[in-house]
Amino acid sequence: MREALANIAFINPGTNKTLRDEPRVYINKYKIDKKELKKQLIPTDEKLLRLENYEEFIDKRSEIISTEISNYMKNLYPQFYANQK
Repeated sequence: MREALANIAFINPGTNKTLRDEPRVYINKYKIDKKELKKQLIPTDEKLLRLENYEEFIDKRSEIISTEISNYMKNLYPQFYANQK
């Protein structure tokens, strides 16, 4: 598994230590709502939350993060992006 910026979640260290299972297991165990996953820019497709699909998960989350950053920048600097084609 490669280390990736797209594999970072904003949780406290204590919670992080308790999450030893693959994401789909602890998401179901703790009943984490899809709305909460979306807040962290985590793909909600359950197949991507399986450990064997880690690379696909990273690719998809990277895409989501990139889109969100682009949208944020477009809103922050609309005059710059208005001239882009």
